[in-house]
Amino acid sequence: FSRLAQLTIVCGIAAYLPRTQYALFAHFLALYGIMQLPGLAVGVKFMIQAVQRFDLQLTLDLLDQRLAIYLVPIPFVFLFRSWGRAHPEYGEAFGAALGLATGPQAAAILVAAVGLYFLKVRLRLPLGPLFLAQFDRSTVRRILTFGFKATLGQEPYRIANVVENGIIVTRLQAYQTWLGLRSVLTNVTQNLVLFAWPYFSSAVPALSEAYASGKKQLVQYYLVRYLQFAHLFVAVLVALIGAIGTPLIRDVMAPQWTRAGDYLFLALAVTLFLPGAWISDMLQQGSGRTGLNAIVMLIEQALRVGLFFLLIPTLQFPGMYIA
Repeated sequence: FSRLAQLTIVCGIAAYLPRTQYALFAHFLALYGIMQLPGLAVGVKFMIQAVQRFDLQLTLDLLDQRLAIYLVPIPFVFLFRSWGRAHPEYGEAFGAALGLATGPQAAAILVAAVGLYFLKVRLRLPLGPLFLAQFDRSTVRRILTFGFKATLGQEPYRIANVVENGIIVTRLQAYQTWLGLRSVLTNVTQNLVLFAWPYFSSAVPALSEAYASGKKQLVQYYLVRYLQFAHLFVAVLVALIGAIGTPLIRDVMAPQWTRAGDYLFLALAVTLFLPGAWISDMLQQGSGRTGLNAIVMLIEQALRVGLFFLLIPTLQFPGMYIA
């Protein structure tokens, strides 16, 4: 239903665009709007996660994020490029753009089909509830309130990034070079930790079920285990990157990125704090405290921006990581 509302708004804008200087984008906006239906692929993955079959969820993630998203769009691009050549009034480039729009949706439908197979055959769960509007106003109110607070909790991070970029541009000397080095350090530190994100996100349904059942000792047990294995994973990763990261940057990457190795351990120090922060977020979401999560994010990001403003002029690039 939320996708249907998005579709209506987006296609309404697409219908208006031909009256403006952006008429060229009307077709693509309408197509991307239509591609939002159905919203089934994400729902299937969340349902499998909710019943805590993380093996099947990870299989879907692997299919979705590592295989289908790259392989499935290729034939669609070739197909629509051929169509564009056959219709010169649209052109080959227009056809390729259509292929890029429809390919990911075909990949999502493939993932949804595999997910439905898992639900019906492997888990023997009924599929009817996925296609029926079985909710009342109370359910809508609860879900919208939960979702609004969860979305609101992400806004301080996004707003802080905008302000942070402004501070970097105005107060960091030769900021273009330093932003490139920061990107290199992020790729070899925090982005590697993101490989474990499915593990972190699996805490939400587990903590939610235990908390809703009033089993506080089980909640504490889950927290201990999640923190234990998360810190073990990050510790091993930090040790490995700390050992080979600087030679890797120096010998494999282009010469202009060599200086990033001088700040590798500073970036790794920040990475060590990620398990505690992320598990805290999962606990707040799993216990239904998305409003508390939004407040924590607001305080955290306001403090970060303030420290950026104070530390970058005096410490320059290291001030980013200290902040």
